[in-house]
Amino acid sequence: MNADISQLFPWVVIKFGGTSVSNRHCWQNITAIIKSHLAKGKRVLVVCSAPSGVSNLLEKLLQKAIEGDIAEILRVIREKYIALTEQLGIDCRNYLSDQFNKLENLVEGIRLVDEVTPRVQARVMAYGEFLLTHIGSEYLKQQSIQVRWQDVREWLSTEKHPDFRHPDAYLSGRCSSEVDINLQKTLQAVSESVVITQGFIAQNERGETVLLGRGGSDSSATYLAAKIRAECCEIWTDVPGIYTANPKQIPQARLIRRLNYDEAQELALMGAKVLHPKCIAPVSRQKIPLFVRYTPEPERLGTEIFDNEASNISQIKSVLTKHDIILISIETVQMWHQVGFLADVFQCFKKQGISIDLISTSESSVTVSLDKNANSKESHVLDALLAELNYFAKAFVIAPCASVSLVGRNIRAILPQLGSVFSVFKEQKIHLVSQAANDLNLTFVVDEEQAQHLASKLHHLLIEQRHAENAFIF
Repeated sequence: MNADISQLFPWVVIKFGGTSVSNRHCWQNITAIIKSHLAKGKRVLVVCSAPSGVSNLLEKLLQKAIEGDIAEILRVIREKYIALTEQLGIDCRNYLSDQFNKLENLVEGIRLVDEVTPRVQARVMAYGEFLLTHIGSEYLKQQSIQVRWQDVREWLSTEKHPDFRHPDAYLSGRCSSEVDINLQKTLQAVSESVVITQGFIAQNERGETVLLGRGGSDSSATYLAAKIRAECCEIWTDVPGIYTANPKQIPQARLIRRLNYDEAQELALMGAKVLHPKCIAPVSRQKIPLFVRYTPEPERLGTEIFDNEASNISQIKSVLTKHDIILISIETVQMWHQVGFLADVFQCFKKQGISIDLISTSESSVTVSLDKNANSKESHVLDALLAELNYFAKAFVIAPCASVSLVGRNIRAILPQLGSVFSVFKEQKIHLVSQAANDLNLTFVVDEEQAQHLASKLHHLLIEQRHAENAFIF
């Protein structure tokens, strides 16, 4: 029955990031993209992020709230939205005035209680998407598109968090990706051909606003696509697709035309910033094709991520770097045959709220990598961690570092063929090597200043020379 509903009323989900909704030219392209789908007999669910820079400004607003110095930041945010409405030729002055009064009152409450709770933080951060989608809705109506504005919180609920006191309960929610028959029926009854709603936002079982984490708009789109069993989901962004490397760092990088879900997941985890790592699983479970498309040039095909049977062909598909890596190495002979030693060590990381990326162990040492961007940047947190670790063993920090990852398929089978390639490591000091159990990546951690040179050499040897005739590969 689920499939019947989705086939009778085919929906496509299209998501636009912050850089794709920030000016008139973007909205002209969005209009053309929507009309293209409508012309093919599809109905369109549009998911939007806040305009570029607004989420950062709202975070600054929260930081300034306790001091009471909010007028200037509010003015800057307000002017961003007013400028957009003027570019689009629509009048939203009354709506914006009302919403900014509510935002100011909410932030004033923070000053009075002298605390920014995660619950209030989520409410403040959600304003970016709500304001944008209202403006977008008015513009699309002006373009003769029958569109319905929708509060996404009525459609997207987070799974119950075990501890409402934990910040993640409000700032990093997770949703089910199971098909929602009631939502399918709701959309079936919608008279408009287009619905516009917000990314980044959901609600919990209490009806409170919850965020899906930074970059969570991608996940919003794929959650919704999975729930309604959409025909496809498109992520429209400011890059033409997923590349064999970061094209800003390696200009010779090639566009990857097709990827399996697991390959795309690995690329996102290892440093490809085009997609949020959490957005792949919902569409993967429902086998919904996911496309990465280029908003400035809608006619370009981009990258398709789909349910293709895993190929037995061994391939390196991308060379990725991730900067701001810290290594912590622990050495002691006491860990040899010591039951529970690693459990005790990792409990120290949990206590300090620090997540671990890579792990390398031997009989007398364990080395882990930490992503500074995913953990607290306060030095006292790292100091406290080291103090606890030193109770068990000698612990020391290696920094600044960066990781260089070879991502592809059947990496283990490729290793014997890479003897000549590994000669590039003669010039590098390798602090950590990690091979993924799923055989999709091989990662090296080196000094940060060496990472770019190493990545460029590996890309040249493993991709450019092997695919010299193709501008687009795989």
